[in-house]
Amino acid sequence: MLVPALVGGMMAIHRYYRRVHEQVASMPPGTELPRLGPAVVPVRRWDRAALDAVAYAKALRGTAIALLPSDVAPPSEVPAACELRTVAGRGIDPLLREIDAIRHAPDAGVLTIVLPDEPLPLAAQVVLRPALVRLKLELLWRRNVVAASCPRFGDMPVEGPRVAFVPIAGVDAVNVAALGYARALGHEVVAIHVVTDVEHVAHDEPDEVPDEFRRWAAELDGRRPRLVVVESPYRAVVPPVLAYVMQWRTRHPRHVCTVVIPELVDRRLWTAWLHNHRAFWLKTALLRQPGIGVADVTLHLRDTY
Repeated sequence: MLVPALVGGMMAIHRYYRRVHEQVASMPPGTELPRLGPAVVPVRRWDRAALDAVAYAKALRGTAIALLPSDVAPPSEVPAACELRTVAGRGIDPLLREIDAIRHAPDAGVLTIVLPDEPLPLAAQVVLRPALVRLKLELLWRRNVVAASCPRFGDMPVEGPRVAFVPIAGVDAVNVAALGYARALGHEVVAIHVVTDVEHVAHDEPDEVPDEFRRWAAELDGRRPRLVVVESPYRAVVPPVLAYVMQWRTRHPRHVCTVVIPELVDRRLWTAWLHNHRAFWLKTALLRQPGIGVADVTLHLRDTY
């Protein structure tokens, strides 16, 4: 009984992945820029992490909106270019209601929610900051919302240009959505493509991503992203991306650096766990590096196939 059940489960997963691939393939990669809304910082306590989040929000969008529940004491001095809004209620729910109100306002655009994060291991995050973990999960299900974090942003002497790195696996609607957000920020945009099967690419199956990327970029107006191809003979993706970003950060310590991560979201819990494994581990690794911002750009699957 166990073997037929396993075989049936694997076949069902295969059919699901095929339907998802067909749905994503039916969405042509666009060239238009998304209209960006404000940068919002939900604050559970006014501490160093909150100050770093406000500073990073201002680096991304010029100004910031800080949301404080009524049980959180306001700061003695509000940072410059920061609007302070007190939200009635306690805990995460009033913050989410206010975020939804901003998100549903006319001409709201895509909101950037900057979370007061810290460079902690995942297990420590769950134990020490469970409210922040819940907030991250709640934001994942919301459309037109980009969740961003930059632990210890205030430690970095960020005075120079802004650069966004976008790890891509292809040129489809999921990856192009992340590229579009990075372009809308006004950053220099660098797409990172990791070739994991170097021998096959070199001899039997040429990698089509560079050519697809050049054709897509040729249709863009204004400044175009550039593509960096990184070879990984051991089929690893996260370590090469992390190494490239860290090496670049070491050479350019005064730049504002953000890694924009594409994610595919399925609202159904029994299939949501099948996506974004590499994105999860890349975020986990990056958020332990002070001064590197991480932004999740999500593409939501339709509710039916």
